[in-house]
Order: sequence, then C-alpha cells, then structure tokens
Amino acid sequence: ETEKKNKLIDENAFVLAADPLKTYVPPTKDTPVPEFDFTLLESALARLERSAEAYEAALARFFASGKSLSAEESQQLNAILISTERTMIREEGLPRRSWFKHQIYAPGLYTGYGVKTLPGIREGLEERNWDEVRQYIGVVSEKLDGVADAIDSAVALLSDE
Repeated sequence: ETEKKNKLIDENAFVLAADPLKTYVPPTKDTPVPEFDFTLLESALARLERSAEAYEAALARFFASGKSLSAEESQQLNAILISTERTMIREEGLPRRSWFKHQIYAPGLYTGYGVKTLPGIREGLEERNWDEVRQYIGVVSEKLDGVADAIDSAVALLSDE
C-alpha cells in the first residue's frame, strides 16, 4: 500500500486527478514499511498447531480405549481447557485500550464492534507504529506458546490414563 501510494505521488497522479476549481494539497510520501521478523510468531503458531493435533489424537485414543475420566480428572481437564482462553489475556491490555485484555482479537479502534485479529500487531501496522508491531509480535508469540503449554498439559492428562 505504501509503495503504491508513493509511486502515484512520484507519477504526479494526485495532482493530475485533482479538480482545478478546488484548492488541493497532494499527499506526501510515506516512509517505507520496514521488514519485520515474524519468526517468533510463526514458530509459536506452528507449535500451537502441533499441540492441537496432539490433543485431537490423544482425545481420539482416549475415547477409543473405552476409558473414562474420574470426576477429579474431568475437573482438571476442564480447568486446563478454560485456561487456554484466559492465557490469551494480558493484564496491561492493548495499546490505546488498556481495558481490553485479549491479545488475539478485539474490537477495532475505529470499527466499533468490528473485530480485529491480532490487534496489537495489526493496528500497529495500520498506525505505522513499527516499535509496537515488533513488541506485539513477541507478546502474541508468548500468548500462543502459553496456549500450547496448556494444551500439552491436557494431552498429558489424557495420555496418563
């Protein structure tokens, strides 16, 4: 988007398309978008996918075995599964919305209730706040790793049976 806008400015397109009867100031060029290292996020997502697949397989094996969980084990498994959602919360909240704690989705700053996924990263990109993007790549990666840890605990519980 930045490259496209800057190219249009270089080609004088905004001036050529302007209404000559109105006062018009063409936009200025934006600084190029820097390269971001999404390795942490990609690794966390891959780990989460592996954990989810392991949980699905452990659950299938457990059901196929004909075994059942005790009341205590059932409560333990439910607590683990509930914790996965809570793991995605960050006490400090989101940038410019400290009251909204979830790091995976949030209502957008300017979209009312329209949801934004990975809001710390996405809105950082939209606002051209590069430091925020870098910070929230790390924050979201940690949250996804935490969810994978919880799922791995559930796998262990089902596999111990």
